[in-house]
Order: sequence, then structure tokens, then C-alpha cells
Amino acid sequence: MLDSRKARYNRIDGKRAILTGLRASSRVSQADLASRVGLTPSAVSQIVGQMIRDKWIVNIGQGKTTAAGGRPPAYLALNADARFTLGIYVSTLRVDIAKVNLAFDVQPIKSIPKPAAMPAEDVLELLVREFKEFASGVNMSDCDGLSVMLGGPVDHTAGTISDSNHVKCGPDGFPLWQLLREQVKVPVVIDSEVSASLSAEMWSGAGLKHHDVAYIYYDNRGSVIGFCLNGRLYRGKAGPAGQIYGYFFDHTPIEGKAYEYHDGRFLPSVWLSDEEKREVTAETFLDLNAFARGDGGNDPKVRRLLAKRLDLLARGMINICNLICPEVIILGGRLVELEDSSVEFIQKRLVEDAIRKVHVNHARIVKGELPFSKAVFIGGASYLLNKWFERSL
Repeated sequence: MLDSRKARYNRIDGKRAILTGLRASSRVSQADLASRVGLTPSAVSQIVGQMIRDKWIVNIGQGKTTAAGGRPPAYLALNADARFTLGIYVSTLRVDIAKVNLAFDVQPIKSIPKPAAMPAEDVLELLVREFKEFASGVNMSDCDGLSVMLGGPVDHTAGTISDSNHVKCGPDGFPLWQLLREQVKVPVVIDSEVSASLSAEMWSGAGLKHHDVAYIYYDNRGSVIGFCLNGRLYRGKAGPAGQIYGYFFDHTPIEGKAYEYHDGRFLPSVWLSDEEKREVTAETFLDLNAFARGDGGNDPKVRRLLAKRLDLLARGMINICNLICPEVIILGGRLVELEDSSVEFIQKRLVEDAIRKVHVNHARIVKGELPFSKAVFIGGASYLLNKWFERSL
């Protein structure tokens, strides 16, 4: 017999699976839905009944009786606009606001410039002001709540945020979740931009059919890695909250030292060294990648330096595979700009050099299927939906 915790998780997973199945089709019979999501007809019937009562699903009538007779199939559809989430994404220089419905359609509302490392108190004031302005013009009884996504460390357990390029906080962090909830009077979740993007890829992107996934977000500020293990997205209690900004050991010829920390993070540093900048007219690895796609690709110095950086990127992914053996490594952020040949190079290095070769032979490197600007809002909305399913808001 299932214990109560496992049964609860099965209901949550069932609701997620049913929503995903209904998003893929304008209408589907309950029997077909059970087949698609891998649940028994009785389990689907129970979950669908609850979701119909909650108005997330509508019964759109019955089909024709089959030649064999019997009850005609009942068709279901997602009631996409029955509920929505208000999402606010606080990045380095902007605050983007969007409305997300149950079909994960993202409707941008506005974008507001902000200074880098904006004081947390000012961020809170901005979030409350924008929420109240939005709420004054819509029917908030249909709103699931507010999801706020931020760059930098997020402590999901304590509901606090820490210093980053995005927000300036004190040494003990800032209790954003509690203060927001007190002022907006609706369910609130806060999430890191990377966890949100990984969640989106797990719900409706490159991670949809997988249980063990690593997601790498990469831009001009740096790289962050998030994990989904055994079907559960990991959100830590403190520090980088499930994200890794780790270093990897690199072989060095220095006498007396077999290995030392590389000067980049877990993945190669986005900034090129001064020596590398003298070789090519590029500032970062991403600039170099873009340069190599154009006329710079004919320059042997560019090709050599890009190969060096791709090799470092491969080493970082090898470390990921040695640690957790993911089924899929999803490239997010600007890593989706890499040429397919670069991805194939990294995949080859992965298979050749990872320690756990039996597992890594089946690991694939893929590009994220969702634009980051959309994924972060979908992830925030899905996080709030999970909380609704758990009734833990």
C-alpha cells in the first residue's frame, strides 16, 4: 500500500501529466488521456473529476458510439484561460512582467528598466506597486498568485534572497517571500531564474520525458547549473539554492602540483584572459563564438581559441556526468547559439573522458527548446501550480 506522502506525490504528478497531455491536443477522450500519461483509467477519472471541479478542465461532450457499442467517449479540453499566474522576472537591468495562463501562453505586460544591484527594499516596493496596478484592472479571483523569478541565490526554504548582480541585500539576506505575501495578499512563490527555466523545460521542453536532467544557463555574467534528479527539481535550502557555481580541477604543468583550480567556474569563464583578448577582437567566450560564426571563422587563431574554450566547456559537463549521470544535459541561455558541430564535439569528449562510461554513453547534450525569456515565466507559473497541487500555499 502506498504511504500518504507517495500517494500525494502521485496525485501531483498525475495532475502535471494530465495538464501536459491536454496542452498537446485541443480535445482528448479520458481513455486516450489515460493511455498518454501512463495512468490507470480510474486514477485519471479521479484526478480529472477534481480538476473539472476546480474549472481547470472542461467536458466538451461525447463522441460517437463505436461499432462494438458501449458508452460513447467523453471528450475533455484544457480550460486555458480559467486561471492565470502573474509572473515578474527581476534581471540585472530590467524587471519584466507577464501573464501566464494554464496553457503556458506567455503574454508580456511591460518591461521596466532598473539599476544593477538594486537595493532589495526598492525591489520589494517595485514588485508590490506593479502587482497592485495590475490587480486593479483584472478579475483576481481567477489568479493563482504571484511568481517572482530572480537572478542570483534564492533560499526557497527560508524565502530569502541574497546579494547578486541583480539585487543588493544585507549580509543575512532579505526575506522577500514573507514581505511580499504580507503586502499582496495572494499566494506567492520566489524562484531563481535557472530553476524556473529548468522547470519549464521539464514541463514542456527538452526535459519533458526525462527524470535526470542537468540544465546549464550561460550568459555574459557567468554560468549556473541546475538539476532535476529522479524527476524532482532540486531547490536547495541555502546558498545558490540548487545551483552550482563550482570549480573544476585542471591539469597544470607547474612543478609540485598535479592539479589546481581552473580560473573559470564549473564551466569555462565567460571572460577571456588578457592574453586571449590580444589574440582576437573578442571580450568573452560568447563574443568569440559569435565571431567564429562570421568572418572570424576563417582565422586560425579564432578557431584554436574557440576549440580551447569548447574543451573547457566539455570538461565541465564531464564533471556533471561523473557526479549524477544525467540522461540529458540541456544547454540554456546563450549556449543555444553554439553550432551543432560544437555540440557534437562536446558530446564526443563526454563519451571519451567521463569516468562512468556505461551510464554516460546514453547521456545526450541538447539545446533548450524554449526561449529563455519565455522559459523563466513558464517555470515560475509551473512552480506555483505545483504548490496549488500540494495545497501548500
